[in-house]
Amino acid sequence: MAYKRSIALILMIFIFWDLEVFAKTKIYQPGWKPHEITKEHGPFYSDSLIGVVIQDGNTVDNTISFLSVNDLVLESEIFQLGGHYNYGWDEKGLSSRNWDLRTRYQRKLRKNINPFVAYIVEGDPFAGYSNRNNFDLGISFPFEGKIFSYEMEAGYRYTVELPTDDIKRFQSKLRIHAGGDWKVGKSGEVKIWIRYMPFLSDTQGGMPNYMLDYGVSLNSFFAENFYLNLSFLGNFREVPLEDRKQNDYKLIGSIGFKL
Repeated sequence: MAYKRSIALILMIFIFWDLEVFAKTKIYQPGWKPHEITKEHGPFYSDSLIGVVIQDGNTVDNTISFLSVNDLVLESEIFQLGGHYNYGWDEKGLSSRNWDLRTRYQRKLRKNINPFVAYIVEGDPFAGYSNRNNFDLGISFPFEGKIFSYEMEAGYRYTVELPTDDIKRFQSKLRIHAGGDWKVGKSGEVKIWIRYMPFLSDTQGGMPNYMLDYGVSLNSFFAENFYLNLSFLGNFREVPLEDRKQNDYKLIGSIGFKL
């Protein structure tokens, strides 16, 4: 099949990890990591990905995926605007469509202590909700090393969800996130992250309940501003919606651009 040939090509390209290229900055993955101001890049960063998705679980289809994140880094503040859009189809027509738009404000209090607030609006009718509004409040604890870096976050999320049955749902959760990345050779990078959100309250019941999201990705630069990305992303729901599976996952091959 066509998607199998595409994935095979991407995997072949990733064999050449040690190409002489210019990997100079971190690339965005879910779990957002703040950039620093440098003489090379100044206060503004923009990273975008476009690719194809092989998905199994609640939906099995071919998907075009687009993601973008934009950071404005000031002396003691960081502003972020980003989002993604996925569109999938099969022989029967439209098979998946999901999106999100997110904003985030982070304040640098100390080197390794950064409080933040964030707002995320998202939609995925194939996962049982047409609209979901998330309000986040928390603290991040970053660490930057030459080879290895990590980011830990702890906070609170309040969610207002409109399921496809039009019965509004209010949820309160704790949010715990951890992620790390390793530099590989001169042009490669490996990232891993996990996010755990136990429910504190849910107006539609289903307690106890929790959400677990996770991902692994490989980045390889082949030019100063372009890179290849291969990602595995998954999510687990202890109490899924009716007629839904507990686990969803995606395998994504993408070409990225950073500015």
